Amino acid sequence: MLGFFVLILALLFVGEALSAAFLPIIPGPIIGMALLLGILIARGGVPASFVAPANGLVGLLTLFILPASLGIIAEWGLLGDGWPIFLTVAAAGALLTAAVTALLAWALLPRRQ
Repeated sequence: MLGFFVLILALLFVGEALSAAFLPIIPGPIIGMALLLGILIARGGVPASFVAPANGLVGLLTLFILPASLGIIAEWGLLGDGWPIFLTVAAAGALLTAAVTALLAWALLPRRQ
């Protein structure tokens, strides 16, 4: 379990370093997660030792979204007349995220016979 969290933090650090050095437009955590995806694809799947910690993190996802949500609420006045565009982009982003997640799950999870 500890190895999983060390790997996640190491990839976060590498992603932040690459972002700062070469790709400032792409957030470091996104680069780190892309690196993790590459590692898992190269290994042929998710190791059994990663399943329990990953499930634990999935249960905490709402806590990761909370600060951004509160920031949007706190700064709602700055949106002015741009709120329809903001909501459209947020909805499109959510749909794209769900589609990519479904495709990755379909590609990476083993099929039941």
